[in-house]
Amino acid sequence: MTKQKKAIVAIACTSGLSLVVWMTSAVLYWTSERPVAASSASPMDRIAGDTRADTVVEIAEASSDSVETFSKASLEPQPNDAVPPVETKPDDHNLNGKFPFSVLEKPITGITVDPSHQRILLIGPQENSLSVMGMSQIGQESPPLQAINVDGTPVAVALKKWQYQTLYVVATVSPARLVLIDSESLEVVRRVQLNSFSPQRLWDHLDATNPMIVIGKNPEKFEFKFDSRRGFVRGTSNALEFDIESMAVTRTSHGLVWDVSPDGHCLFTLERSPMNFGPFPHQTETSPIHADSIDDTPLANQTPALVDDMVVMGRTLFRTQKLSDQIGMMEFHVLSSMAGTTLLAGTIGQTFRVGTRNDMHTLFDIDLPNEWKLDSKSRRSYEPRKTFVVADPVKKTFVLASVDRIAAFPLAEMGIKAIRDLSLTANVPIASVGERLSASINGRSTLHTLKLEKAPKGLTLQSNAIDWTPTIDQLGEHEIAIRHTAGEESAVSEFMIRVERSGLDLSFQVLSVLDSSNGGPALITGNRLNAQRNWESTVASVDLETKKILASRQTVEHANFLVGDRYVYRVSPGFEIFDRTTLTPTPKQPGAQSFVVQNRTLAQWQKLESLLDDFENNKQQIENELQQPSPQDGVGWRNPHWRWGSRKTPFGDTGFGPIRNGILYDPISEKPRLLIWPAYTRTGMPSALEKQGPGVGFWYPFPSRVSNFTRLENAIRQGAHPWAPEILKGKVENNEVILTSSTFSGEVASKLVIKQLPKQVGYNAPQSTQVFVSATADIIRVAYDGRLYLIDREEFPPPEAPFHVEPTQTEFVVTPGQAITLKYKANGARRYSLRIKDNQPPLALRSDDGAFTLRLAPDVVAMTDQFVRGVTDRRQPVEERRKFLQTAIEANQVLYKQVVGREPSGVALPMQVLVDAQSEDLRTTGFFHDVLYEIPKEEIVEALERDHQAFKELQRKSQQERERRGQR
Repeated sequence: MTKQKKAIVAIACTSGLSLVVWMTSAVLYWTSERPVAASSASPMDRIAGDTRADTVVEIAEASSDSVETFSKASLEPQPNDAVPPVETKPDDHNLNGKFPFSVLEKPITGITVDPSHQRILLIGPQENSLSVMGMSQIGQESPPLQAINVDGTPVAVALKKWQYQTLYVVATVSPARLVLIDSESLEVVRRVQLNSFSPQRLWDHLDATNPMIVIGKNPEKFEFKFDSRRGFVRGTSNALEFDIESMAVTRTSHGLVWDVSPDGHCLFTLERSPMNFGPFPHQTETSPIHADSIDDTPLANQTPALVDDMVVMGRTLFRTQKLSDQIGMMEFHVLSSMAGTTLLAGTIGQTFRVGTRNDMHTLFDIDLPNEWKLDSKSRRSYEPRKTFVVADPVKKTFVLASVDRIAAFPLAEMGIKAIRDLSLTANVPIASVGERLSASINGRSTLHTLKLEKAPKGLTLQSNAIDWTPTIDQLGEHEIAIRHTAGEESAVSEFMIRVERSGLDLSFQVLSVLDSSNGGPALITGNRLNAQRNWESTVASVDLETKKILASRQTVEHANFLVGDRYVYRVSPGFEIFDRTTLTPTPKQPGAQSFVVQNRTLAQWQKLESLLDDFENNKQQIENELQQPSPQDGVGWRNPHWRWGSRKTPFGDTGFGPIRNGILYDPISEKPRLLIWPAYTRTGMPSALEKQGPGVGFWYPFPSRVSNFTRLENAIRQGAHPWAPEILKGKVENNEVILTSSTFSGEVASKLVIKQLPKQVGYNAPQSTQVFVSATADIIRVAYDGRLYLIDREEFPPPEAPFHVEPTQTEFVVTPGQAITLKYKANGARRYSLRIKDNQPPLALRSDDGAFTLRLAPDVVAMTDQFVRGVTDRRQPVEERRKFLQTAIEANQVLYKQVVGREPSGVALPMQVLVDAQSEDLRTTGFFHDVLYEIPKEEIVEALERDHQAFKELQRKSQQERERRGQR
């Protein structure tokens, strides 16, 4: 409205004219103006006609204070130069005449771009709808938006590729729903009600092979129990994974998810943890959350975001592949990147900027009017944004949306050349020693010429893929540098590749490894978590040479197995026979036994299994074979020697040969070499070693195929010389699985890193610390988190053999009244000593050459009394004691014949011999062994009768003492 028109209205109203006069005056004026408008307009009229509404409002407000001063003369036409000038813009819908923009009816609260269809998806402009506009519509005064009804208030939109289609996923509240829209037909294809939470955010997910999409929600506290071994975990959760195929929530986040990359990797924090980048941190895993962290402390004052392959903290950029590696700092807050280029876009204050991450320089900036209300503030927590920047790589255009305005910034109009991104990406898996590794190299733009500039020995680059078979001496991390050249441009990308030991994936925690006597498949037992998150016992037949699992099956809890020649035996609980390779139960089973079957020699297994082949005709023989094993091998629950004390008979394989029932046999001649007689509990033995497992703590050297079944981390291995036993222990320390070698004094001799664990994040995320170790003389097996590693002796050599006495005795039997000569050898020894405390008086001798000639005179009464009390119970009737004594004497005679080679003339009882040697440098060593002293059987029987009478006399005196005290 011009000043003349406003003056007519003001005069009519203030002079008190009637309504008729006022209307007549207005009509006359308007009528007089029509011919002017119909003719060619003056320059001032054209400017006035182009003046925007907000300019008119400003003029009306400025003239309202002077209405009363207007006179009639003011209604007359005025010269053009008398009209005040009005500021205008050359084009209402272009910024700086280059960059088109549009003003929508309502603010934009969410945006994403579909480059393949050249569409912009908007949240906010239309109620209960997803608004769709074309890229080409930016710049129109009131661009028509296509509304897709989603039956709720939309709060977020994202692209999701699944198989062969692209979907628009919309999250709504009131009601809380997830709506899937087909990008081709723009029709709703599925809806699902979200009953347990209200969505806040969605992230694009462009992995067409994965049906998952991540949904953000309000943070909430959680507390859950991983399992009975790892306890409770507490924290905060704000995201969940949703399966668009089953339309159901699959997993809830353990921690706060800040952003998600299009391939599904998350930027997240856990309680009391720094910023991390890795897979979706879900609550339901029993394994720890592994991710790379920016720092050891949380980063505050700004919320992080993922832009391309970078983590953006305000203006600071970090690499997602190595968060501790800071790329640099831009001159603005980065909000978007253009795929295939190095270009970044964002805002600072009221300025929109575009720059390159190559040198962190700004290439373009434009100051926007205040109406745009750009939001560039830093945030400490998630808040809905008001300013968005997205990129269309097809049209090479950045799109800026803020409040109710949206603008397009083509690179060509900004005078920016699309700087090609020559950086490379590669999903390099962990390499294993001796196994071929192949990984494709991908580019963020079209690949041109690739050249290796830095690589470990043996690694090659062929057909845009790296190929490598690492060796054992290449364990650890290695750097790879590849130069990508396109014309005159080139860039170098660096990767880290980690080499680990080759191992066998078992998918369960190892509890024991049972070797076979004939070199066949080993039997490995352990526990795994089932679908109900309960631990179940598992057994597997494994070929350790080829590292292949032949068969596996679930078994009963706390099952104990033995490995025979062709079969595997579960000896407790119950008794069952399985095929050694397939682990299928044999058709014919002996059934439950009233005893626990023990280990056997290969010849005994072969004898038993030949009977099993004809089960129907050999039932009784099979029963006899199971119940009456040879006492030579110390097997069978009914072995009478096991009643002779609290210790079991020494049994196992050593570097010097096998130990059977306390007898060390030469591995070649199979003749007895050293005697550790299976008798009553002896004093003076090293008590600290009694808990190391079966066959350990009785004698040096220790059996080599023995594991500690109570703690599962110790094993005993013979050294370079059999007389160099060591304790092997596995543990988790400083994010590494370590194998240590220690002497029995506890001194650590050497360490070996078995595996470098991925960085574990989270204050209370569980991590397995259980490491299983078993060893033979040549191979060490280490199992951790379902994977079995084999370490050769050459890689982890044992300690050198210490100063020692060879475990060989020249005489086994002492005949009463006759002299015997015992000879010992220790390399480098200058003096030997021998002690026998059971002699009367105790014997102590010295020798320079290790030869001792002696006559023994033991306290026979004390020896027989001790023997009788060790094999019988004084509280039993004398008839029962006589039966137990007779059984022990018979077993004693069998063992005597095996050792000496003849029938005994009486009962052989052991006398313990302690041998010491001293070297030139004053080092000392020694070991125990036994010699047998024959005592007539009549003296053993007399000892029983004597002990029985002594016990009766003790009972009579005890009864008298009780009666005497009762009378008092």
